[in-house]
Amino acid sequence: MFSLLEYKPYYYPEVIHPDPQWRARLDEIQDAHLHQTEKGTLRPRDGFRVHRPISRSTRNRIIPVVHTSYVAEEIENVASFVKNLDKLELPNQLVAVLADPLLQKLMLLRPDGESEQRLANWLNGVLQDVRDGDADENTFFDMLDILREYVVSIKGQNLPPLLLDFFARFLPLWDGSGRRDAMFEILSYSPLLDFKAATLDNTPESLLALLALYKNLLHHWTIVLESSDTVPDHASGTITALVRHVNPLALTLCQTCPSVSSRSAILDFYEQNARLVSHQVLKHYICIELPPSSLIYILFFSSSVAIVSRMCAILAFYKKGFEMAMLTRPGREKSNRIDSTSYNRTFVSLFNGYLMDIISLLIVTLATPELAKQTMY
Repeated sequence: MFSLLEYKPYYYPEVIHPDPQWRARLDEIQDAHLHQTEKGTLRPRDGFRVHRPISRSTRNRIIPVVHTSYVAEEIENVASFVKNLDKLELPNQLVAVLADPLLQKLMLLRPDGESEQRLANWLNGVLQDVRDGDADENTFFDMLDILREYVVSIKGQNLPPLLLDFFARFLPLWDGSGRRDAMFEILSYSPLLDFKAATLDNTPESLLALLALYKNLLHHWTIVLESSDTVPDHASGTITALVRHVNPLALTLCQTCPSVSSRSAILDFYEQNARLVSHQVLKHYICIELPPSSLIYILFFSSSVAIVSRMCAILAFYKKGFEMAMLTRPGREKSNRIDSTSYNRTFVSLFNGYLMDIISLLIVTLATPELAKQTMY
């Protein structure tokens, strides 16, 4: 007992001799440290220093802490990163790349096939552990969140081949419900390749989730095309196929879930497409694909003024695109540029019909507000 009493004061002095003043001062120091720690975690990382997680939660323990060369520990900003780029070395725990912004940039600037293969082997090992029952699904889904953060952190880049191969093995084991948002966000960074149809059930939640995936995918493709020196020949056809695939999905969602939020999500996709076809450069290469006529009229007759305004804005973007195409003469040499021969006259006349109907209804609204109210609502 005496030995314990001699030991305790050094580590827990208030247990033996309570000191309110000392306790209050200790609480102030702890609160200040907690505030400083939270402030540091909320401040965005510049991505040019080794990331040291504050806590080692279950999720953080999946990815080991970075242990690399002494030079990497000294990196604090862009200048030191560029200066020591040739001296930086990847750590032995290469999987730490997935969670460390500095190593992510190093992998992008100095790609290495052997390193990518090591990462792929680790991911496949985790997947095999889940398949064999040696790891639970929560551990795997925590890793999925880490992959999502990794993909988002390399914005402007497509999914690395190692992740594409991994998801080809993972998707047959996925039930379609676990961490669906994270999965769809990762898949929205898929490369611009030939589009293939996807399968879905008919619940409004899955339709909205899939629609968000397509919108994010179209957004990513837009970024890829904007940053490319040349527009691939298949780009217009691939985007047209995506819009045509989304058209019945949007119409089904609009009819089965006629809420303002669902219609707003539908317009999010078509607004992204309108931004693409009205881009200063891309509008000369990407053809316009119209929504279904029934969808246009359903959205225009919405009781929400915001929905009507957004629908009209999308049609205005399309109108400018058609005008540009009609005024562009075809070149002598065959190319993938949009010109007056890119659109069928029937197709353009169909669009003009939409405009005439909408303008007529707007005129009626201004002329006879009471009659217009009964007609539209």
